[in-house]
Amino acid sequence: MGQWNLTTESVDTVDEEGQNATEKEYSGIRFGAYTLLLEDLAPQDREYCALVRIVGIEGADITEYDRAQICPGESYYWVSPEQHQYRIYVVETAAGYSQGRIWANIIVYG
Repeated sequence: MGQWNLTTESVDTVDEEGQNATEKEYSGIRFGAYTLLLEDLAPQDREYCALVRIVGIEGADITEYDRAQICPGESYYWVSPEQHQYRIYVVETAAGYSQGRIWANIIVYG
């Protein structure tokens, strides 16, 4: 499939009532009919593990299929509803302390 850098950026906005709100802007990895989203990073010992979500996106509809925590150097295996197996491997992660941006270098095999 390929190797990608995923990013998630928190953006502070003001809603219609003037209330502060934080929205997340995602970039995702498309593989087959599915998309891998980087939700957040979780501290684990001296590294940060990727908290990912596997979803299907059709128009404005998002269907969640799975969630996982994958640390750098580890793989997570996911079987789609069609019984196709994918391997999701996290190469590295970074907690972007500036501008609320986090990223992970992830490879999806399958």
